[in-house]
Amino acid sequence: LCYNILTDSTVAVTGQSEYKTMPRYEYLPENLVITSEVTLQGKAYKVVSIDQWAFYACTMLKSVTIPSSVTFIGLSAFQYCENLVNVDIPNSVTTVEGSAFSYTKWYDNLPDGEVYINNTLYRYKGIAPENTQIVVKDGTTRIAGYTFWNQSNIVSIELPQTLTVIEHDAFEGCTQLSSILIPKNVIFIGANAFADCTGLSTMTCIAPTPPTMGQFANPSANSEIFARVDVSNATLYVPAESVDAYKNA
Repeated sequence: LCYNILTDSTVAVTGQSEYKTMPRYEYLPENLVITSEVTLQGKAYKVVSIDQWAFYACTMLKSVTIPSSVTFIGLSAFQYCENLVNVDIPNSVTTVEGSAFSYTKWYDNLPDGEVYINNTLYRYKGIAPENTQIVVKDGTTRIAGYTFWNQSNIVSIELPQTLTVIEHDAFEGCTQLSSILIPKNVIFIGANAFADCTGLSTMTCIAPTPPTMGQFANPSANSEIFARVDVSNATLYVPAESVDAYKNA
């Protein structure tokens, strides 16, 4: 495997070939076991994350065992690993980014509805029935990118107070969502998080400090949180003592 050195003692598993090349590795064992430590140039490092696109389109993979040292699985890390059936994800993983397991047999075999990976709400699988009301379970800290992408039948979503991060495009295309309450502990909302939520008329954000707004790396991309939403007809409610902070954010 290939690694990116992150710190003096930690590394991330990364791809062998250029970014987004298909596949990222020409050869891997069918049953891949990622070790918790690796020695590079005579020095031991702890494996703490799996980079974005690390195993993109590695169709030779059938099973992956991730060590308990790993806390982060990046965007599209195993996307298009079409023969990946078994994934052993330890409880140590606290962040799973959008599309990490899209187009894998492991994901395809899961039941429709909300898919949780530890404390991350990773995806709503399938098409939500008409007038679906979502209650995100308590203890969830992150909503991954694309989680409710184009789920136009969802009419309400209740978020838990444990939530801290809403990733990019999380609610994009939820056209029947008319209102939402952002809990007090949310510190980050990703680009396009509510893009094309054309029915959204009310948002209440009770976080005392305005959440940081995400930006896409490509400067030409539209990173607006409410892209293609008529915000002139929408109302944002915030704590009275935080009005100035929100105005200046």
